[in-house]
Amino acid sequence: MPYKKNDPKINRAGRPKGSQNKTTTDLRQRITELMEKNFANIEADFNKLDSEKRLTILERYLKYCLPPLQSLNVQAEIKTQLEEMNDQQLNELAEKIISLNSTQ
Repeated sequence: MPYKKNDPKINRAGRPKGSQNKTTTDLRQRITELMEKNFANIEADFNKLDSEKRLTILERYLKYCLPPLQSLNVQAEIKTQLEEMNDQQLNELAEKIISLNSTQ
C-alpha cells in the first residue's frame, strides 16, 4: 500500500534520537544469551587453538571490551596538566570555562 501525499498517519519525525532499534536489541540479547550458555565450550575451544590464533582472536575482540587507548592518553595528559597548575591558574581556567559556557 503506497503512501498518500499529506497522509496524517505518516511519522514525519522518525525514530527519536538515541532510541534502540528493536531488531538490533533483540539480536544482541540473543547473542549474549548464546555466549553465556556456551561459555565453557567456547573457552575450551579457544584453549585448544595455537597461540597465534588465540592472539589474533583476542586482538580482534578486545576493541569491543576496552576503550581506545588514544582517549585514555588524552585524559591522562589533561589530568597531569591540571595537577601541575597552581590555585590562581585553576581559578583563571575555571573563569574562562564559565564565560565560554555562558556565551553559548
